[in-house]
Formats: sequence, C-alpha cells, structure tokens
Amino acid sequence: PLAIEARPRTVTVRFYGAQAGAELPHDLAADNAGDDRLTARQQHVLDHLTQHGSITLRELATLFPGVRSEHLQRDLAHLTAAGHLRKIGPRGGAYYIRS
Repeated sequence: PLAIEARPRTVTVRFYGAQAGAELPHDLAADNAGDDRLTARQQHVLDHLTQHGSITLRELATLFPGVRSEHLQRDLAHLTAAGHLRKIGPRGGAYYIRS
C-alpha cells in the first residue's frame, strides 16, 4: 500500500510493505523531472552565474527591477534545492555560486 501526503509545493509518497531499496514501478519512478524545469528568470540567473561567478539578492533585484524580492528569493531557494546553486554566507550578506 502507499500513502500520499500533499502540501503546498510538496508531495510525499510513502510505500509500506516494500523492501528497502526495491525499485519503483516505472510510472512512479521520478528522476526529479520537476526540478529540471526552470523558468526563464531562473535560467537567466544560471546564465549570469556562468558569466560572472556569483550573484547576490541585491544584484538579482537590479537584473529584474519589476519583480518582488520574495519571488527572487523563491527562485534562489528553488535553484539551491534543485542542486544548481550553493548559498555562501549568512542571511544578510549571502551570495550564490554554481554547484
């Protein structure tokens, strides 16, 4: 049997009774396909990092002046969680580099 828990931006699927390390059925096996789909803005961030090496939230805000800071922070968090970026430093002075 399986249990599905859905929360905002997260879905957890638990398989009960399956052996540890058992393969998932092909239609349930996910290779992080959702994490590889980037928005144009997120792709622009990665392109900027390729050219410049690092970026801060403040620099990102100058690249996208009409976008709210919360949305830019969400983009950085998504890219970090997906393994594209690494956050360096504390909250106030943090910068991001490619992983």
